[in-house]
Amino acid sequence: MTPTEAKEDLRAWILKRGNLEPGAALGDKDALVGGGVINSLDVMELLDHIEALKGAPVDRMALTGAEFETLDAMAAAFFGAGL
Repeated sequence: MTPTEAKEDLRAWILKRGNLEPGAALGDKDALVGGGVINSLDVMELLDHIEALKGAPVDRMALTGAEFETLDAMAAAFFGAGL
């Protein structure tokens, strides 16, 4: 899976489960946690989803929270996308 494909998968996951109005758009740089789109419980579920996409575990102890600020941040942190 390419970084771009991963980001689109993450966008779909967040649009389905996040705190957004039906039909809302989600930009690459929109605030996720800070904007109230996802919360800490969502982040835990999202981490499971990211691990499934990667096919490898994420070192959860190394996470700072900044990885979940935007879709671009997630793509860079977990899929090596320099977006």
